[in-house]
Amino acid sequence: MTANREVVYEFGSFRFDPLGQVLLDCGREVTLPRRTVLVLEALLERPGQLIERQRLEDLVWPDTAVGAASLTEAVSHLRQVLRDDPKDPRFIQTVHRRGYRFVAELSMVDPRVVAESPPQKPRRALGWRAASAAALVLALALIGLWPRSSPVEAPRLTPVRLEIEPPDGHELPHCGPMLAVSPDGRSVVFGAHREGRWRLFFRSLDNFEEHAIAGTESAHGPFFSPDGKNIGFFAGSVLKTVRLDGGNPVVIAQVGLAGSGAWVTSEVGEGSIVFAEGFASGLSVIPAGGGKIRVLTVPDPQQREFAHLLPQALPGRSAVLFTIMGGVLEPSRVAVVDLVDGRVEVLHEGSGGQFGAGHVLYANGGVLEAAPFDLANLAVTGPSSIVPERIRTDPGNPVPNFSVSRAGTLVYVPEPDDDGGYRLMSLSGDSARELDLPTRRFRNVALSPDGKRLALTILDGDRSDVWIGEVESGELFRLTTDAHNVEPLWTPDGGSVTYSSNRTGHFQIFVQSIDGGPAEHLLPSASPRFPSAWTADGSGLVFAQFNPITRGDIGLATRSGNEWSERWLVHTPAREMAASLSPNDEWLAFERAVDGRVQIFVQRLSATGPSMLVSHRGGERPRWTRDGGQLIYLRDGTLYAADVDLETSEFGAERQIEIGIAPAVLVPGFGPDEFLAIPSGSDFPPSSFRVVLNWADELTLAPSGASGPMPMALFSASDS
Repeated sequence: MTANREVVYEFGSFRFDPLGQVLLDCGREVTLPRRTVLVLEALLERPGQLIERQRLEDLVWPDTAVGAASLTEAVSHLRQVLRDDPKDPRFIQTVHRRGYRFVAELSMVDPRVVAESPPQKPRRALGWRAASAAALVLALALIGLWPRSSPVEAPRLTPVRLEIEPPDGHELPHCGPMLAVSPDGRSVVFGAHREGRWRLFFRSLDNFEEHAIAGTESAHGPFFSPDGKNIGFFAGSVLKTVRLDGGNPVVIAQVGLAGSGAWVTSEVGEGSIVFAEGFASGLSVIPAGGGKIRVLTVPDPQQREFAHLLPQALPGRSAVLFTIMGGVLEPSRVAVVDLVDGRVEVLHEGSGGQFGAGHVLYANGGVLEAAPFDLANLAVTGPSSIVPERIRTDPGNPVPNFSVSRAGTLVYVPEPDDDGGYRLMSLSGDSARELDLPTRRFRNVALSPDGKRLALTILDGDRSDVWIGEVESGELFRLTTDAHNVEPLWTPDGGSVTYSSNRTGHFQIFVQSIDGGPAEHLLPSASPRFPSAWTADGSGLVFAQFNPITRGDIGLATRSGNEWSERWLVHTPAREMAASLSPNDEWLAFERAVDGRVQIFVQRLSATGPSMLVSHRGGERPRWTRDGGQLIYLRDGTLYAADVDLETSEFGAERQIEIGIAPAVLVPGFGPDEFLAIPSGSDFPPSSFRVVLNWADELTLAPSGASGPMPMALFSASDS
């Protein structure tokens, strides 16, 4: 460090003496660990300057290799001491994925002036981890989550906030359900991935160490048992449970699509698991040790219900909270269902309802709201209040990523600090290059027939729009301006873009010229629809349709003049989606959920003959290369390909292709063997999640007449 120790820094109510390494707050000394002091000193020496994370680590930990969590924890601790909000910083600004900047007005004064007001007697500083752990133990004790040696009335406390990072090299999901807090609020289970490979981790909140839970590879949707000793989760499409103190996971059932679950126990529902099978489904219940599955709820299309999701156990009751996903442009709803008689009561608009600290918490866009809840009568008893925490939202995924314990511990993934993003990648062989486009929150991508333009879905705040990008100049311009717009698809002549929008209610298909003009509504339907592929001559459009009965189906609409006719290509009780058409318009590739696993099938567009299985160990998002010589698809973040002879209609065995990244989206690129990719986690992968204790002490009454929650958008039908 090269501090100017001939001055004292003043900012707000704080004063920092570099020579004595002392921070004063209104004249009182604030005890800080050595490393946190050095972080503060480095920031104060360079006011207004961005300090890259690596540079800051080198200044604080010279010649020492440390994990990324060390710096983040030091900054988080410093912010707590300075009472600084990372979402609205007064002192320390986070520059997403780059570093930090000191932004407050700073004065430098003569240290002799400071010497006239000596600080109180210094206390021996604890290390950051020890100090934070001690603070957390105290906070847990004061809210009743930590054992006390004698009964003491718990004082009213201000909230305590902590940030937890994933293990080194891992990324957190941007949407849920991938977080679960134990019923007693003392521990957290969370999902994280490295290069597209997911697993679950367990962390007790009274220490700083997490450990991977054995047997949870590819796990999704964790939830605790009522005693906190087990977790349930979905691996692929298999429902499993595992003890947290060791042992192998136990298979409970094949449940179709990976979804969300709740473990309930009461005099009626002893040891049962309520679960939802992904989208376009209701709730089902099964004994926690396995057995017969019983249907609990069925969405009612007449009541504009598309799916029942996100069951959450209510302590001591044979009932669960869940979310009703609407089938039209309307708010989602939090409801409660009785496990005995199946009676459903709608409680409030919102999504992801959970019970904690005497309230039902639910998401309203990026805002958490809390309504007082009578557990005995299963009823909301008063107006909602705002929880002062902004959670991450995603228009392409209706599942908010937060969890709350019955005692009131809240964990959530926060909204991004800034508007950073990712670049689009072009992959060819073992080489990768970035396209010359601004970094944005890319969700879908499609290359125009002439290879000169891109149609892109870009997430912006709590909405998504279709944009056009010029490949040569890198310029972007917005094509759509209202509602949620997803799944762009070029028309064969390259003059227009087809996409799906919920501007009229359900997600419906529209086509719009890139030169301007109004959008045309194609193939109106009472069910949500998404475009999948145009035939080469532009006379036919393959589309995906969702409904609560058959879940996902694939159809073909053909045009003669101004008239359209439709027929089903794939229409079975199984869920089929993500259709892709071969360049010669002869073969259709698609996903199908079979026996708890998503597989890749192909069939002739003429629908003569049965479907043929191409993948054998699972696969998603099939795409044909531009020359039709390969069918490519993803499995667990890895790219696979099968050679295709379109003349003889022969499909080769699958083989793995090394491309150096784990793509979330992959589409044909400029050449026969070139692909455009959006890397996995490109929707601002979160760097941490947050734990909040005593959040109920900061509730503020929600304003009357506030706008309702955003409608719950569907998971993308193909690439998202």
